[in-house]
Amino acid sequence: MTTIYLIRHSEPLKSTDIINEEIPLSLNGEIKAKELADLEELMNIDLIYSSEYKRAISTAKYIALKNNLFLNISSKLNERRLGDMNSVPKSFWLTQLYEEDAKAVGGESRKEVCERMLLFINYILDNYKDKRIVLVSHGAAITFLLMNWCRLVSASLDTKSRHLVFNNNDVINGVMNCPHVFKLLFDGNDLFDIELIK
Repeated sequence: MTTIYLIRHSEPLKSTDIINEEIPLSLNGEIKAKELADLEELMNIDLIYSSEYKRAISTAKYIALKNNLFLNISSKLNERRLGDMNSVPKSFWLTQLYEEDAKAVGGESRKEVCERMLLFINYILDNYKDKRIVLVSHGAAITFLLMNWCRLVSASLDTKSRHLVFNNNDVINGVMNCPHVFKLLFDGNDLFDIELIK
């Protein structure tokens, strides 16, 4: 059984003056990231990867330090490329959940994000069988990946909440937190179970 902890980064700094990839953690986000690394579930990890985004790396570094691991970086875990958000209506967040090919000019669709994330998951499963692995990524990218296995019951644009179900069990039913931890159990390359840890 291979265990993958899929983690949304800790709380980012609220700023419109910094490009998306460079947004750091807020002070509270740094505190939450340190606390996250103390979770018993995240002890004795064999491998850790982060997206290229500063807030993901800043979250992952504490888990890497706690487990005495090298922190690997992969663009496959990056947040969806937004593109020109002026080219889409405000309801676009919701549209992408229901239409897998919807995307802004220069952006990525749900399908494209899911495909690159799945390629990376399969790489991990093929090369690190029976290991415990942490992957630190982002809200939309994680949601799109989970939708490969989960059924979307509902979503709300006003609250940015989502309700995803796997094998008739809730995986998430509400707003995705910063950080948020999902535990995925794989038997070979087949997903066996998903559990919300934090």
